Amino acid sequence: MISPSIRIKKIWEDETLLECCLEFLTTSSKVTLDIYTTKSDLQELRQGIIHFSPDIANGFRWTSGANTDDSTHYLSVRFFNHTNRGHVGLEIIVDNKLEIPETLRSHFLY
Repeated sequence: MISPSIRIKKIWEDETLLECCLEFLTTSSKVTLDIYTTKSDLQELRQGIIHFSPDIANGFRWTSGANTDDSTHYLSVRFFNHTNRGHVGLEIIVDNKLEIPETLRSHFLY
């Protein structure tokens, strides 16, 4: 049985910009998205995960790109308190903003 997972792989890097391949894997689907982002954006994601507490009512949300027609991609990852036993939920919205037939928009929860 495959456990749900998130993988981030650095493809390319210069002084301020990174190209990353993000892979979201569940038991029934797999979504891969290549994005350009900054080191500070990834540091924000890292710090949010480190400091996330299931006691926080609103959870933690990290977004990359914009949910508009003229953007290159849209990615939203939200960590939230799923149960009062400390189980953490994960909501992911991915949109590669490409034209048909390469277009992909996925919204799923772990």
